[in-house]
Amino acid sequence: MIMEVKKIAVKVWQPIIKKLNEKIEHGCLRRDAYINKILDIELGMLDQEITQANSEEAREYIAASLDSLNRKIVTFSLRGDVVDRLDEICAQKRMVRDAIINRILLMLTAKPAVIDRLLIEALDADWRNLVWDKNVCDWNFFPDIFYPLEPDVDPFRVLREGIRLTNKTHDANFSFYGVVLTDRHLKDKNLFGLNCHIPNEEVPKHPDHLSDDDY
Repeated sequence: MIMEVKKIAVKVWQPIIKKLNEKIEHGCLRRDAYINKILDIELGMLDQEITQANSEEAREYIAASLDSLNRKIVTFSLRGDVVDRLDEICAQKRMVRDAIINRILLMLTAKPAVIDRLLIEALDADWRNLVWDKNVCDWNFFPDIFYPLEPDVDPFRVLREGIRLTNKTHDANFSFYGVVLTDRHLKDKNLFGLNCHIPNEEVPKHPDHLSDDDY
């Protein structure tokens, strides 16, 4: 059965696409096939983790913040059903399509120390050891080690496990897509444009917005 393929143009933050291309080449992967596989998984997770739609003000703020980053147009050839699902979620929950893709690509390409800073609210400082101690005897959790030619492409599984264990330890309720990236996570970078959802209290000019003095 031949699957319909659709081309989509995405404005990707330039440092991200540069790192992505380098890692894809190093891993001997086909870029669009790999991104398609990840989106096929991640769109379901996104729909589960973000249950509320953005307000119109939040959607506009995410889009405007994304425009502040230096981006370049990149064309991806993806399965039609994946593209349709992406558009459906964006319409239902007032999400910015390019924000979703840029966030996923950032998390794919970021160094471990950067990931720790981006997800500092949701991850215990010792989260890697937590994950290892919990799953060290579970061969199914690390399938690529034992079956390298049958890879289980789920790049954020370990991160999600770290978040789950951190939530359990601290009685919290964070999620991979629920963490709000701001202008405080990376020096001189406004990352509000890499969010899938922003609560109204974090949206400037919204009636529910809380200033730093309110916290």
